[in-house]
Amino acid sequence: MLISFSVVNYILYKITKNKSEALNMTEYSILVMVEDRFTNIDVLRCFFLIGEKGVISTKNLMFHLDVDKNVVKPVIELLKKKKMLDSSTKGYFLSDRGKNFLDILQEYVSIPQQVTTPYYPGKKQVAVKVKTYNDIELKKEHKDLALKTGADSAIILKFNNRFSAEGIGFDEFDKLDTLFDFKFNNILIITFADTLRAATNAALTVAFSLDNRIAKELIEIENN
Repeated sequence: MLISFSVVNYILYKITKNKSEALNMTEYSILVMVEDRFTNIDVLRCFFLIGEKGVISTKNLMFHLDVDKNVVKPVIELLKKKKMLDSSTKGYFLSDRGKNFLDILQEYVSIPQQVTTPYYPGKKQVAVKVKTYNDIELKKEHKDLALKTGADSAIILKFNNRFSAEGIGFDEFDKLDTLFDFKFNNILIITFADTLRAATNAALTVAFSLDNRIAKELIEIENN
């Protein structure tokens, strides 16, 4: 039987096994505090980063995640407890279970990438690609969600052989295709904030809010 909560809920459930931290998608209350030091999205950012780097030290996790040791340490402990990570003298890396779960996630959402565009100079900029399997209508609420979860601004574009949105110079995003390899109906989210943590949290929050049906597809994959 499929569970009808959001994709972020499902991922948090897979990592923490805590379904009580359900998110109200209507009110966009996605950034649930797992503890008073970090959110569920911080857990996902750490998981994605380790998957991208292969092996990474605590010091480099702190640097790339833009957080201090008081955040990194409990997040790592949580991921190791759920058997998503292993460690060696060189640092942390995904376990076989973690690698399998990362493969599933990347069927839907890309690993966040720090990018540079002409917009909002001086701000940290993070891009995420969403591989939607439905024709999603982008709404003002999606940008509002980025602002509510830490971003100063956001650009959200749909790729239909080219990006589509009013008032945007699309040539500026051509180089991002080398990072993401856009396909029809993919969505590009770029968030802008004073810190890398805020920009990445907002980008991932919007990405996982775009299509609640992704959660059901993920559960079906896991059950097969």
